[in-house]
Amino acid sequence: FNDCDDKGQGCRSIRMQVGLLTDRKLSLEQVNAFNNSWRFGTLSLDEDRDPLLNHDLWLVKPGVPVAVLAENIRQFDALVRELRALVAAREAAPDS
Repeated sequence: FNDCDDKGQGCRSIRMQVGLLTDRKLSLEQVNAFNNSWRFGTLSLDEDRDPLLNHDLWLVKPGVPVAVLAENIRQFDALVRELRALVAAREAAPDS
């Protein structure tokens, strides 16, 4: 939960995040291509060059409708599947 008040309440956003440990690192070109293909998620590389996927969801008062929250979770799940496929392909690629 993000954008909360001093008491940790009234949060205005949620960040969903997945990081994957990899043996064969993604290139910046692969990260940029992923980001250009997917509008609602952001892929970056952490300090070890492992991929880190973020998806932010704004919350509104009095609350986010269940259907909207469910669609955001489905979208994030699709992003995670795409990232896993990208990592699996990189891991299986011959040395270059």
